[in-house]
Amino acid sequence: MEIRKYAGGAMGSEGKFRFIRSFVLRMIVGVVCIVLVNQYLNIKDIDISVGLNPISVGVSAVLGVPGVALMYGILFYQNFNS
Repeated sequence: MEIRKYAGGAMGSEGKFRFIRSFVLRMIVGVVCIVLVNQYLNIKDIDISVGLNPISVGVSAVLGVPGVALMYGILFYQNFNS
């Protein structure tokens, strides 16, 4: 049985690939969620939408779907609290 040791937080090539794959997958799913929710809100005549820019794509890549929900939550709070 082979035991791999990661000294100082270093990842092997398999770990790096898994991290990058997960990051890209969360980014794609987040962008798709943003587009679909923006279209749904537009159909329902709700004037709230998260823009697709590097910051929103980055938030969705790092936090995933909960990050997308957080961005919409912030917009709803700002819109209905003003």
